[in-house]
Amino acid sequence: MSRNVILVSLLAVAALTAACKPSTPTAEALPVLMEAKADSAASAPPAEADIPEAATKPAVTLPPEACTPEGAWSFFQQFVTSADVRRAYSKLDLKTSITAADAAADPAFDGFRIGLVDNRWVLVDPAVEVAEYPRVELKSARDGNAFNIKYTKARFANDDETVELYGETAGYAFEFTDGCWMLVGQTPTR
Repeated sequence: MSRNVILVSLLAVAALTAACKPSTPTAEALPVLMEAKADSAASAPPAEADIPEAATKPAVTLPPEACTPEGAWSFFQQFVTSADVRRAYSKLDLKTSITAADAAADPAFDGFRIGLVDNRWVLVDPAVEVAEYPRVELKSARDGNAFNIKYTKARFANDDETVELYGETAGYAFEFTDGCWMLVGQTPTR
């Protein structure tokens, strides 16, 4: 090999070795390094206590029509049948409506009173067996971004026609906000 080729090869190896060695930052590079460190701290994952409550709610997938203004009924059906949907799409703490007897009967009860058993709307009561849940008559009304459900205990004929309403009427209010329906209110159930 010629001397020039060896010299060029040695210079290339020296340059690569120098580039790979850690170096002490110069005064000009220090502010850039400090900014980079601040940026990486800002992009670091937040501590668990710093995560907003909404971000810790369960991830749920709803049918696309459920999160449209016209999809209130579809949304409601998902809300009734899934505790995860209720946790993710509620601005209320439903547990505040739980009595001591409810909590003793079923510690997992989340406070939502409407259920669906054998394709029939029922009043969820943790103190009784599922087969004994009283049936309810539902009335729904949607006005723009508001959707309300009213329910009353009812007795039904064999053809599922309402024979008698009894007890107090209670209800839930939903609002279409942030691209989907959210539970925003309730009236007493007992």
